Amino acid sequence: LRANCGAAFAIQIENQERLVVVQEVERTALRNLNVPEVIEAICRAVGENHIAEVYAVTLLKTGSIPKTTSGKVQRSTCQKAFQNDSLSSIFQWQIPADQQSTITDLMARSQT
Repeated sequence: LRANCGAAFAIQIENQERLVVVQEVERTALRNLNVPEVIEAICRAVGENHIAEVYAVTLLKTGSIPKTTSGKVQRSTCQKAFQNDSLSSIFQWQIPADQQSTITDLMARSQT
């Protein structure tokens, strides 16, 4: 994953705030990327360091996260692009708001 090329923000789903994480992937890692492992690691890290459950993770193409001219990630632009489905994503994982399964269970089900 690319350092300083990720953002976390909240979106409203059925009148509840849900956490979304978007993160660029290093170009050299794209070919051998273990997506389920990366998604699980992101969700686990958020859960261990913050009292929050990740609703969605979007992995982005290298160099595609919106930034200011000074190089800061534009979270609000990321949020709008996520909601408009206009991010340059290579993979998107999302948990249904009414489902309380573990990341591993969801990834296993999506691969069957």
